[in-house]
Amino acid sequence: MNNIKDRLYEASTLRKSGEFQKALDIYRPLWESHKEHFNDWDTWNYAQSAQKCDHHEEAEQIARYCCERWPHFLLGRQTLAWALYYNHFRDELPPNQPIPKAYWSAAEEVLDLCVKDPHSKYSPFVRIVFSIVHFLEQRQATGENVRKRLDWLGHLEADHLSTLAESFTDKEGKLRETASNLESWYSYMSKALLDGEHYEDCIQLCEKAIASLQKFHYDNDVWFAARIAECKSKLGRTEEALADYQPLVLKLSAWHLHYKIALLLYKLGQRDGALRHGAEAALAFGPLPNKWKLFLFLAVVLQENGQEDLGRRHAQLAANLRRENNWDKVIPKAQQRFEQFKVDFTDATPAKDLSRQLRQHWQKWQLEMLPRHEGFIDRVHKDKPFGFIKAESLPEPVFFKTHSFIGPKEQCVSRTRVKFFIKDSYDKTKERSSTEAIQVTPIA
Repeated sequence: MNNIKDRLYEASTLRKSGEFQKALDIYRPLWESHKEHFNDWDTWNYAQSAQKCDHHEEAEQIARYCCERWPHFLLGRQTLAWALYYNHFRDELPPNQPIPKAYWSAAEEVLDLCVKDPHSKYSPFVRIVFSIVHFLEQRQATGENVRKRLDWLGHLEADHLSTLAESFTDKEGKLRETASNLESWYSYMSKALLDGEHYEDCIQLCEKAIASLQKFHYDNDVWFAARIAECKSKLGRTEEALADYQPLVLKLSAWHLHYKIALLLYKLGQRDGALRHGAEAALAFGPLPNKWKLFLFLAVVLQENGQEDLGRRHAQLAANLRRENNWDKVIPKAQQRFEQFKVDFTDATPAKDLSRQLRQHWQKWQLEMLPRHEGFIDRVHKDKPFGFIKAESLPEPVFFKTHSFIGPKEQCVSRTRVKFFIKDSYDKTKERSSTEAIQVTPIA
């Protein structure tokens, strides 16, 4: 008996000093032969050692025994919750597969385990709720889906969530920072309210997030403002929505923000502006397949502008993208458009080839409403990919990114005479509106 107590004490000492594997090597055989001598702390020490060594199924088994044997032992409940997190919620489930029953059983068990201290920094509950909601976001936003997201987020109280951002070092050795729990809650909740068509509630929540958060991550300041604009659009406040969206693309040139602006301009009868922002969306970074609705929209605008053939080519691009990605679900409105444009569903031209052919049109629409200037490169930064251009028609040098220079690389130097277009931009360093030269081309 004394020998067993000595061994348990030795294992506990090893765990406290961070030598988890050595502790585990003692706990395992003792558990097999003398489990009856383990008290609540010994059992918890064993489960913790297994967890620290990434043996999460073993940790769950031991922690579950601890909870059943000593149901009011808080550390045992927390360790079982963490084991459930690692076994069920840490890794994302494939979004297109049925949800296993074990997933929701584990979720309900975590809810029961953490009900007394859901916001404790030692509890995984907040992390698990965010994991569940994130998983649900990847699926179709049905009424049931949104209800579940709102229910799970409702288990958290915003006033009790941490406002501190966590730092970590990535694989490249760079220091990174994640959003605080409160910022994440605002993000998840506002998305759920938008998807659930609770537009006024979403507007109020996003306004509160923008006003109360001291720091934003992942461009959340832009996305909160974008959700306000989207809600106004859904409520029929089209001009307000457009006014809210327009400054956002200066801060973040995301393709779907330009697409939203294009849709609103079209709704207001401004087809030329819709084409320009549609072109910005088409040219902006983003997976080509995700833009198929954009291309179908451009097809409609072009047809109404009397450019029937060009419109048909955009509709063909949309159809080919759906075919290449095996998106077989029939969407009545899209199918009607495909029939309207007499799309050839046997056309095997790769979508990438079609997009390359149409790119020249997008570039033309992007530029034709922008002011054009001539000048010369004043200087190019030695170590960073940008520079400045001087022009007599401009009061001060204008910023440009070197990837916007169209010509031999060796000509992107001081004194090279160039022609260029100017678009509105945003200076993140100075946090103010700015301008930027694009399509910078040397003049022979």
